[in-house]
Amino acid sequence: MMKEVFLTQVINERNFALNPAGSPARDAARKFIGERHKEMAGILEERKALADEAGLKRIAEFEAVYKEWTDLNQQVTELYDQGHDKEALNILVTKGRDVRVRGTEIVDSMVKSNNERMLVEQKAAEVAYAQSRNILVGTVLGALLFGIACAFVVLRSLSFSINRVISDLTENSTQVSGASQQISVSSEQLAEASSEQAASLEETVATLEELTSMIKINADNAREAARLSGETSQVASRGDKEIHSLMDSMQAISQDSKRIEEIINVIDDIAFQTNLLALNAAVEAARAGEQGKGFAVVAEAVRNLAQRSSSAAKDITELIKGSVEKIDRGANQAQQSGKVLGEIVQSAQKVSSLNAEIASASEEQSNGVTQISKAMNQLDQVTQVNAATSEEAAAASQELSAQAQQLDKVVDLLTYTIKGVRREIAAAVSSVQAKGKTIDIKSAQKRPAPAAAPRKTPAADSMDDWGKVGTTDGF
Repeated sequence: MMKEVFLTQVINERNFALNPAGSPARDAARKFIGERHKEMAGILEERKALADEAGLKRIAEFEAVYKEWTDLNQQVTELYDQGHDKEALNILVTKGRDVRVRGTEIVDSMVKSNNERMLVEQKAAEVAYAQSRNILVGTVLGALLFGIACAFVVLRSLSFSINRVISDLTENSTQVSGASQQISVSSEQLAEASSEQAASLEETVATLEELTSMIKINADNAREAARLSGETSQVASRGDKEIHSLMDSMQAISQDSKRIEEIINVIDDIAFQTNLLALNAAVEAARAGEQGKGFAVVAEAVRNLAQRSSSAAKDITELIKGSVEKIDRGANQAQQSGKVLGEIVQSAQKVSSLNAEIASASEEQSNGVTQISKAMNQLDQVTQVNAATSEEAAAASQELSAQAQQLDKVVDLLTYTIKGVRREIAAAVSSVQAKGKTIDIKSAQKRPAPAAAPRKTPAADSMDDWGKVGTTDGF
């Protein structure tokens, strides 16, 4: 029971650590830990009252380890409540594991010592039973031989003593028979309970093995998820770098476009100035008359070229302005995409970190369940041994009951040999004589025996042919 409570405390501690703060499961684990503290205190007090000097020493060792575990549990609980989960988990994995292992070893040694003590007491009981049986059988045989030897000589003078011996033997055989029947029933109940407990433990062990397998699968999946999250985080980081590179390229293109726009403005200004110069040249050619006609034609051609250059510069300016606006919008969108991708990178990193913690916790949980499974297997083996021992005790008690019934038959045979009547009839005669009445023994002998009377032994079956030999009728 003490080992079960201690292992339950360890499980409650793990449940408290694995569930998030404020969850019903963590609150329930905190409550269960407090209740098991009280239960453990009561169990230790009961064990102290029944233990010997060596047992008290082991209980003191366990109390020291349990006190250390209680202090660590209090420290871990305070750290979890303050949000220091990593520090608390570190204590559970290092100091807590050492305390749990030492506590389990001490409890296992106590269970082993109790089992050895039980085997020693059982052997002592078997020896005492054999001695008692031999003494009882020897006493019965001695009394029987003594009665037969003395019956023919001094039966009348010793009848009172023999009757007293028969009365004592009857009482003792009845007590032995009742006690052996009670022991037999108790042993059978104990064997049945041990068998049921062994079956329950086998089912529990099977369930724990299935749970261990599932937890190992979850741990493997958590590790795989952590690996995939890490790869996703790396891919997102590379995408973030590419987005920043794209933003830098678009900013460079935007700056180059602005420079081109400035150059086009200069070209447009040059075309405007050229157009003015062409107009001035045309005016001067008109003033020159016939001599300025050729110059006027050239000025007109230059003017047309200037107008075409101005128109082309305006078109290019419009196109560049549109491109610059599109580039600006693209740069803004790229910047927004960079921010979103940065947030994705941060989220992916957080998910990767959480998956790593989940994988670590799953690994620790898998190790803990494996230890519990080993402990349950050991407990199952001990229970199987106890069940086998209980069955042997039940068989021995049945043998004792059968021998007590045989002794009861021997006493009945001795009563018939001395008094010539059955033991039930002799008891009725004694009761009637005590009341001052008479009874016909021959008619009483013809009455059927009660249904609860034990079966006759071979010696009892043949005593009807003895007649009155060895009775008081011959004296």
